[in-house]
Amino acid sequence: MGPVAIGDFAGRYFDFSRSRPSLARLTFWEGLEQGHPVGAEARTLRSANKVTEIRNALPALSEAAAEDLLLTIVTLCHAWVSSPNVPLVITGPPDEERRRASIVRTGELLAQDAVDTAQRPS
Repeated sequence: MGPVAIGDFAGRYFDFSRSRPSLARLTFWEGLEQGHPVGAEARTLRSANKVTEIRNALPALSEAAAEDLLLTIVTLCHAWVSSPNVPLVITGPPDEERRRASIVRTGELLAQDAVDTAQRPS
């Protein structure tokens, strides 16, 4: 539960993305060339299930906030995998442990910020 669970999910999703780099690359290509998702119905259902899991881990979040958090984590993980040229000019040769630790910590921080925002008085 809590932001640590979201950080753990982000790390596991990064591992998944790294083990299947073609998925991230195809997803980016799909957005650039197609402009719409292939197999949207099944993908939407999987995403909705993950949003529910995020809300279970962070009960203070609205559905929209959980969707935004999921979208940010997925695109962050995909970007690391599908754009290997960018890290090369910023950090040099990849240090996978450092990258994964950064993803986990970013997931935790994003989750904590989402909770703080949800609990802030209007």
